[in-house]
Amino acid sequence: MDAVITYVNGMEPKWREQCIAHNRFPNFIQRFYDYGTLRFVLRGISEHMKFIDRVFLVVSNIEQVPDYVGDNVIVITHDMFIPKEYLPTFNSRTIECFLWNIPDLSEEFIYFNDDIIPINKMEAEEFFRNGLVCLSYQTEPTNIEYYNETLKKCNLSASKNYSENECVDYLRPYHIMIPYLKSDYYNNFKLIEDGLEVFKEKTRSGKQVSQYYFSNCYYYQNKYFDYVPTHSYLHTKYDSEEFITRLNNAKNKQVICINSYGEFSDKTLKETIEIIETELYKILPNKGRYER
Repeated sequence: MDAVITYVNGMEPKWREQCIAHNRFPNFIQRFYDYGTLRFVLRGISEHMKFIDRVFLVVSNIEQVPDYVGDNVIVITHDMFIPKEYLPTFNSRTIECFLWNIPDLSEEFIYFNDDIIPINKMEAEEFFRNGLVCLSYQTEPTNIEYYNETLKKCNLSASKNYSENECVDYLRPYHIMIPYLKSDYYNNFKLIEDGLEVFKEKTRSGKQVSQYYFSNCYYYQNKYFDYVPTHSYLHTKYDSEEFITRLNNAKNKQVICINSYGEFSDKTLKETIEIIETELYKILPNKGRYER
């Protein structure tokens, strides 16, 4: 079983230069600040997910790879699995669309964003059980309208291919790492292959499906085991004190996600990064097998 982590550092010069050249939205790069969380994703996998065979790190260019990443992490650049007509891309949905094409990826894989951190013990059976992926779904809309648009598109695209269940507009799995079977991922990719032109757009839009299309296909086929690890969702919209309190309250969970929305309301960006790293060092203090 493999782990696939997509990572971007919006401060890295080559990526930043390309992004600015192709992007019309000046606030876009703020969503790609590096808060240092990848180090702790790797530590969490090493310490708490012993069943993982290999870790794949997906980046746009080799300069993106942090110097603490160990030699046993398999680095995959976009040009190794995304067709050249879609590159360069700053669009997570384009990247997710082609995950099945990562060279030598195992049939069972777990997809991570770079802010999804295992902090307590996990077992393989919490992701794959009796030949099925383990997923639980939520159905309420988000407070971001363009995101709700995408959810509707993901569900319409998934439900029209599989008729067992009626379309649910805002259906999506919980925002943690998500298990997939590569063969299913590829088969569901083939079902949207006629509409791939929209993935040439450099940034996300409501015209594209996200990874939720691929996970929600399991729901509409009734082809999943209903289970999700304990988890907590955090973000940087809080002030620093509230963030630390919420993080401390989440220490008994198996997974935390720290989503980035700029700096804490009472801190600079530099201070925000320092606080996040300091607090995560307390939870995962030891280097693992994926770190130099």
